[in-house]
Amino acid sequence: MARWTGRVCALTLSESICYNAEATTRGDEMATEQKLEERRQRAAQMLLESGVVTPALDDDQAEVLLDWALAQVGTYALSSQGLGEEQANGKISHGVARVRLLMGMVNDIIERWYELDRVQVVERLTKLMSAAMDLEGREVE
Repeated sequence: MARWTGRVCALTLSESICYNAEATTRGDEMATEQKLEERRQRAAQMLLESGVVTPALDDDQAEVLLDWALAQVGTYALSSQGLGEEQANGKISHGVARVRLLMGMVNDIIERWYELDRVQVVERLTKLMSAAMDLEGREVE
């Protein structure tokens, strides 16, 4: 137990070790949360800066798709916890590329909707669903 000796709090050695370990752990958790947030922001920036993939969508449609895409790349960033920066950047870059591929597929379907016959629409929607399921089935480390 801590004892006051004048103006200084004196701890026994075991109390000091426990106190320092607890403070260090809290600092590491905060640093990890901060690092994950930075990674999430970097993933969002990568998605948004890499060019428009929604030209065929109206503003409301594009907003829905972008909200979904940002959530998806955010999960890649959050799943990078425990990875070094190089590994995390690779995982996030790969995730952003996969999400952008799906966004492009959605845009293509909307853009060509009236040009495609029903079979072609079904084929493209099936490919989109398959790719989306692959995205959802990714391993989160």
